[in-house]
Amino acid sequence: FNFMEILRMLKKLTLLILLVPVVAYSQTTEVTNDVKSHCKSFNDTAFWSEEESLCTVSVKGDKTVFHYVGGWSLKGANGYGQFYEYNVDSGTLMAVYKGQFKNSMFNGLGRLEETYDNSQGESITRVTIGNWSDDKVSGLMYQKTINNLTQEEVTFFGNANKGLRHGTSVLEFYTDENKSVYIANFIDNVGDDRNSKESFL
Repeated sequence: FNFMEILRMLKKLTLLILLVPVVAYSQTTEVTNDVKSHCKSFNDTAFWSEEESLCTVSVKGDKTVFHYVGGWSLKGANGYGQFYEYNVDSGTLMAVYKGQFKNSMFNGLGRLEETYDNSQGESITRVTIGNWSDDKVSGLMYQKTINNLTQEEVTFFGNANKGLRHGTSVLEFYTDENKSVYIANFIDNVGDDRNSKESFL
């Protein structure tokens, strides 16, 4: 693997981390009356804020409650917005996405934080930062997964294609005993061992 290529990837990651929090919150484009009406008519909970030019929508399902606040278009969530998903029974926050939307899908620069149970019933928190297209990361992606019980961490930094790890990447595994770093190549989320290198720190 080329050290300069990895250095360029790390510079891009730094820019991603710096840019996500500073994206302007309110819509910057002129909003037409038909967009405002579309927002208000989405459902009984929808609200249009004239002062901030934002749409607020909540949707309750069988198991989750979804809440969105942000830019809007005739095709739904558009521009910068924030999406929250809660467990309907416990009220626990399950997911938060802050970033760009298009046609009510994650589309553009954004950060998704999810909390879920793994197959052993352990609570996991996963943070994904990247450039989204139709709800999936494509291009450069940073992803950190923490086991909330054992505090073990896995950090991925590399390329993705339609939500799957794809191309050159760096994986870091942290446990109480050590830290191991892999430089790996992925093809559709599967690691290619022939091109992987490992070191323990």
